Amino acid sequence: MVPGQVGQSMTVRYYGTSMADFVSELSMMSGGHPVEDHTGLTGRYDITLGWIPDPEHPERGGLVSPNDPDPLLHFDFNALGLRLVPMKVPIDNMVIDHIERPSEN
Repeated sequence: MVPGQVGQSMTVRYYGTSMADFVSELSMMSGGHPVEDHTGLTGRYDITLGWIPDPEHPERGGLVSPNDPDPLLHFDFNALGLRLVPMKVPIDNMVIDHIERPSEN
């Protein structure tokens, strides 16, 4: 991952990255929301992910508040032919509904 240069519009570039690595990076950037790859793409790609300027706050140019509920919405995935689609996915949970102290043996 290579961030954009000062004075340029905000971009993040990835060189020779797999979709698995790209999705892993997006999961870290998402503020704790998991991102899954459903593209089926297996190669390595050079990706330039552009920033969508906020018309209300153009001075922020690439800065996302730590309280932003979805920081990935600020990036232009459509330019890459990709879509981020929120969905519910099953997860494994472990529920402990009863516990007893072990015997002295």
